[in-house]
Amino acid sequence: MYFEDSLFALDDHGTVYHLDTKDLTLKNKFSLSVQTLPIYSGGIVVDADKLYISTSNSILGLDARSGERIRLIDDPNLSSISSTTNPIFTDKLIIKGNHWRGMCAIERDGGQSAWFNKTVVDSVANPILVDSEIIAPTRYRVIKLNLDGKIIAESASHSERFYNTHSAPLYYNGKLYVPTTEVGIMVLDAETLEELYTLDCEGSLIASGPYTGINYKSTFGNPIVKDETVIFTATDGCIYFYDVNNRALKKKINIGHPLLSGVVEIEGGYCVCDFDGGLSFFN
Repeated sequence: MYFEDSLFALDDHGTVYHLDTKDLTLKNKFSLSVQTLPIYSGGIVVDADKLYISTSNSILGLDARSGERIRLIDDPNLSSISSTTNPIFTDKLIIKGNHWRGMCAIERDGGQSAWFNKTVVDSVANPILVDSEIIAPTRYRVIKLNLDGKIIAESASHSERFYNTHSAPLYYNGKLYVPTTEVGIMVLDAETLEELYTLDCEGSLIASGPYTGINYKSTFGNPIVKDETVIFTATDGCIYFYDVNNRALKKKINIGHPLLSGVVEIEGGYCVCDFDGGLSFFN
């Protein structure tokens, strides 16, 4: 995670590194406890001038400018099998999906538990906030919760590996664009969670989690919208550009290597990192 002149990173052993991007010197580091499967995929977010780092059983708060530790929240309700989630924030709450355990909210002032929803146990990971409602993908459905942690709507159910819980949905103009492991991007009505249509891709070049094989139409990275175009990557090695209004495929770029991370917008274009360690730039 970049913030001004600093780079923050977390490894699988729970060590947080704070680097100066000007000369790559190590300014500070912290050690966090992790559980048996300390899989790290995301978990570092900035809110205002505070940086929060999520592991499988804690949230560390840092001052994003100085890197100084503010608070370590180590609540039993934070416990999850691994850290595959980015927390989201309201003015009072930190909300976190707990992989294979549920979803919880922690009070920003004091770090005490606000609620813990144990019924959401199906690999819920990366939630988003839309008009004071929480929307999150699970393995086989998309759920909507209020800020008290109560489920108020859910989509149709599919096989248990259908939605890709490593990714966060994209909200745009009343629709949700949700990465899946089987049909590319599923588009839902954000109010009712009714399934509207899909944005297609080709079969995967690799077998990947959650438990999918070759030729599944998997998308891992978070989709983005730019100039009325939905842009997303797929494990077939391609980047897709779909018109948000008529669903037409406007452009497709074949990188040739599986893509498990999303597209990043940069000055003058975009970049993407592939599974084989390549970094590609395009416009």
